[in-house]
Amino acid sequence: MSIQLEALADEVFGAASAQGRVGGENVRKPFGEIVWNRTYPDLFFLNGVEDLVAPDWEAADLERVLHEAIPQATTLRATSRDPATIAALNPRLIAAGYTGETRIAMVQVSTPTESPSPLAGEGRGGGYTILPVRSEESWATFEALIHADTREHSWTEPMRAQLIALYRWRAANTPHHFYLADDGTRPVAHVGLFQHGASAYLHGLYTHPSARRRGAGAALTLAMSAKAGTLGCERLTLQCTRDSFLPAYYERLGFRAVGEKQIWTRPAPE
Repeated sequence: MSIQLEALADEVFGAASAQGRVGGENVRKPFGEIVWNRTYPDLFFLNGVEDLVAPDWEAADLERVLHEAIPQATTLRATSRDPATIAALNPRLIAAGYTGETRIAMVQVSTPTESPSPLAGEGRGGGYTILPVRSEESWATFEALIHADTREHSWTEPMRAQLIALYRWRAANTPHHFYLADDGTRPVAHVGLFQHGASAYLHGLYTHPSARRRGAGAALTLAMSAKAGTLGCERLTLQCTRDSFLPAYYERLGFRAVGEKQIWTRPAPE
């Protein structure tokens, strides 16, 4: 990978990690960074070891570190971008019951010319009205979509409640913004945008099942391109699962893959 692509991947994954760090606690160790948030113990993406470099570890070594540092976490989680660690540790963790997932960092390098141009994240786009989540009414609508999203992915009630509380906290205390796409009858999709340095990091894009394949997600994504510019950001970034339809979907919206990251998770023993 070129130095430029590596730097862009650092930027994307750095923005993602920064979200988890804000409002929580972290400590750097020789093998990586342990991050945790006591307020949201069930939100796995806020608790774990980031950027693990430990090719000689066994699953027991990771679990010992996690149990000692984050005893309240309900999910054991670690991430790595180190090729040697991934090659050596991945089979050991999979054998120990962990689920492995490869995430791709993506940067928008162009905007599709055939798509309508949304208005700075707050206007019409692709036949949808893009609405900021600010009022209590819009928050209620946003939270209803979160209920649908988390139900579809079999999240527990504590996870759902903690996610809503986290999003409200982020909107009030960090450079974080949330938006809805309204199809003219009701809001049908949502997305989050986090400003981190020169990047606007897009995450949590979700469309209600009843409204899929009608352009709501594309409208929101392109609206975030315009919004990133108004925030003074140089680029729109995101990460997505490699082994899914998402990389191809975002490529059609002008994104390019710039790097990969491995993530391992497993429910913590009771």
